[in-house]
Amino acid sequence: MNTCYDQIPKHGALLILGDFNAKIGKEPANQLVAGQHTIHDETSGNGLILCKFTEASELIISSTCFEHKNIHKCTWNDPAGRTVNQIDHLLVNKRRAAIVGDVKTMREANCDSDHFLIRTTIRHQISRTYQKKQKYKLRWDIHKLENKDKKKRISRIHYWKAKANRKEAGCE
Repeated sequence: MNTCYDQIPKHGALLILGDFNAKIGKEPANQLVAGQHTIHDETSGNGLILCKFTEASELIISSTCFEHKNIHKCTWNDPAGRTVNQIDHLLVNKRRAAIVGDVKTMREANCDSDHFLIRTTIRHQISRTYQKKQKYKLRWDIHKLENKDKKKRISRIHYWKAKANRKEAGCE
């Protein structure tokens, strides 16, 4: 995952959503990278690896930052229906963490899997691009037309361009 992360440009908003098989606990050591709204009390081995990766990459685990009922935090259900876990997470770079409005599990979606879909609300402004206005008018250097060779060449170019335009328009 480190090699993939290193290839991503760092200037924009980065959202990583995936099945990390990582249980994130409520330990104080995780406060830098995760919120307190998780269903687990202790962090698993994969959770420790994920916490180290997020801390080194300046990411935050957004799926643990929003308060919901436990039923809306669980992302995996065992086939027998006895065990539920929060092992799918959303990682966001800390600089852009404010764009995530909510992370919630959609239990009613039937996707024929033991994982539940995760719905994320993102508030992101799309920047406008403005066209620059011309600051000055184009001026023709008519003194160059006094040179007869240049005048001939310019008139030939103008003639062929005009002929091509008439041909495209169907006038010839």
